[in-house]
Amino acid sequence: MGARATSANAIALGTDTAATGNRATAFGAGALATGNRSTVMGWRSAASGTRSFAMGSGAMGDKSVANATYSLALGSSANANATSTATRGTAIGYNATVSGVNATALGVSAVSSNQSTVAIGDSAKASAGFAIALGSGANVALNNSVALGSNSTVSNAVAVPSATVNGITYSGFAANTTAAGNVVSVGSNTIKRQIQNVAAGQISATSTDAINSSQLYMAMNATGNLANSTKNILGGNATVKPDGSVTYTNIGGTNKNTIEEALKAVKTEVVAGSNVNITNATGANGQTIYTVNAYNTTANSSSPDYITVTGKAATAANTTNYEIGLTKKAIDDFTKDTQATVVSNDGTVTVKSTERNANGTVIYDLSVNIPAQASQIQYFSVNSTVPENQANDGAKSRNSIAIGPNATATGGEQAAVALGTNSNANGNGALSLGVATVSKGIQATAVGHSANATANGTTALGRQTNATAGDATAVGSNANATAEKASAFGVAANASANASLAVGANSIASAQSAVAVGTRANATAQFATALGMGAQATLNSSVALGSESVVRAATPTENATVGGITYNGFAGVNKDTNYVVSVGSAGKERQIQNVAAGQISATSTDAINGSQLYMAMNATSNLANSTANNFGGGSVVNPDGSVTQPKYNVTNAAGTQYGNTATNVGDAITNLNNYVNQGFNIKDNAGETKGTVTPNESVQFVNGKGTVSNVTQEADGVK
Repeated sequence: MGARATSANAIALGTDTAATGNRATAFGAGALATGNRSTVMGWRSAASGTRSFAMGSGAMGDKSVANATYSLALGSSANANATSTATRGTAIGYNATVSGVNATALGVSAVSSNQSTVAIGDSAKASAGFAIALGSGANVALNNSVALGSNSTVSNAVAVPSATVNGITYSGFAANTTAAGNVVSVGSNTIKRQIQNVAAGQISATSTDAINSSQLYMAMNATGNLANSTKNILGGNATVKPDGSVTYTNIGGTNKNTIEEALKAVKTEVVAGSNVNITNATGANGQTIYTVNAYNTTANSSSPDYITVTGKAATAANTTNYEIGLTKKAIDDFTKDTQATVVSNDGTVTVKSTERNANGTVIYDLSVNIPAQASQIQYFSVNSTVPENQANDGAKSRNSIAIGPNATATGGEQAAVALGTNSNANGNGALSLGVATVSKGIQATAVGHSANATANGTTALGRQTNATAGDATAVGSNANATAEKASAFGVAANASANASLAVGANSIASAQSAVAVGTRANATAQFATALGMGAQATLNSSVALGSESVVRAATPTENATVGGITYNGFAGVNKDTNYVVSVGSAGKERQIQNVAAGQISATSTDAINGSQLYMAMNATSNLANSTANNFGGGSVVNPDGSVTQPKYNVTNAAGTQYGNTATNVGDAITNLNNYVNQGFNIKDNAGETKGTVTPNESVQFVNGKGTVSNVTQEADGVK
């Protein structure tokens, strides 16, 4: 079947090629352009959507399909297969598929199947509204969510209104989300990545910035300082355990392990014996004063990524006849002694032949449909410096087409098409358009000066582009896709490994399934993803996000010691040091903003926002202040979170200090214990000490020489 151009200003070139849409253009065997102003290039490629072609509106490549308005499909088996309402879809890469409005799929087998979704990378999939999947195998099935990095997945966010840790409830977290989706994941249940080069986030009760490790360190350090200063203030046998708790034993030598018990242990009880009068009063500092009166007594003592077209006069029936003439050179390029039939019917001009000449050369079909009111064909001319027709031997095989000096087209049952000086199409369904273009391979497509598509299913679009391995796609001046199913888009973009994707001027993807998107972006490791100008992902499965971002090996962190306290049991510890996500570089760190509150538990791997750290730090501050207040003795909280040592003095009724000033609870209780246990002296009338009464001892008065001991109980004491 010949080429068919059945609508106004349509152009069809190639066996079984059809351009049925208004101003549609189809190049290549079996190519079909049915959408108004649509353009299609390549074997069995199709563009059915209005304005579907290039610059965001077209279809190109082996078996590519663009079925929706303003859609784009580029690459072997690419499919921008949107429904009638799904416009502006973009599918780029082998077997890439788009079925959502405004959706984009870039990469081998990438799938973007919902509104405004983006899937970038080998086998990346974005199936929920406004979802983004970035990286080989990344998969997003939740609305408004992002999976970042190879094989990353997402799961629903967990609302976190509060968190209780060790009996303390933290609440009032900012950005506590209850909507399904709305998550960003940098890994999966089995893949965990460190996030590197995070700038310090704001810490406040309303902050939604991500917190970096140095900020957590400072909070942990303050907690450590508080614990250690508390231990020092307690004194004695007080210790800080690895979990941060403080323990205390044998306070002040009392064999008691709590302050309350120790204080009870140093209470004094004075029991009156015979012949004694004991009275008590409260001193200025709240101390108890005992007064013992006795006379003439004795005491005992004891103790704890080329044709011209000429218009003729119109007939009475308003039918315009046209002559299509070929220069000698053009005739030589086709066949000699051939016949052609020109049929004029309502403005339609058809040149066709369905048989071979005696010499075996075939005349091929050219069909141009022009409106009856037109007086001439415009904007179509051929100019060559060659003085005579060339030999008509450029089309080497059945159904093939070669137009231009030294153009050659060699194909099998599936016609090859070569258009342009020195263009060469060699392979079933191969298409070469442009000077010195080469399409060598089944259904290979080369468009642009010196473009080369040299393997089955390859597509090269642009000056000196090269697609040299099966199903590879290169678009843009000097772009290179040199490995199986590799895709390179942009000036000098280079994709050199299987299933790799490079998007942007001078971008490089040089490892299997690597993705580099952005000017000078560089992904040099397997499954790595570099997004942003100059971003560099050099570790397997790593992600560099943002201009000039770089990655470094992860540091597996199983525990951390801060301020003498060891924190361990961390969840998400991954000993593979390649699994990292970086959002900057040294000296160019970025804040991560609008982070929802992460789940807080011993097994959580959610990011924590500034408000959550604020709440934890606020609790630590409150604890420090209450600790200082409870210790008394002038104790205050230092800027680092530690508590200053108090000062405790033990004085007697006369205001005289007993022992040294104590700077911890242990020493204070020891002083108090010693003071109480020293007892009191019994003196005679002359002021001489006659004995000492210690706690739990009694004073007994007995009859002396010439005296009789008489002890009586009265309201104000014992006499």
